[in-house]
Amino acid sequence: MYKEYIKRIEAIEAKHADKASMDEWQQRTDAIVNYLLNNPAPNRNIYDFESDD
Repeated sequence: MYKEYIKRIEAIEAKHADKASMDEWQQRTDAIVNYLLNNPAPNRNIYDFESDD
């Protein structure tokens, strides 16, 4: 079981071995993090979903 995980990790490391793909991956990750930090989800109140019946 652990051998499968190690093989997957090695495949990912081999895919990202060159610097250009790592820089691209880092830029995408930074863009996602910046988006999430600058556009937080609206605060939701559980009572908004209750009916007034």
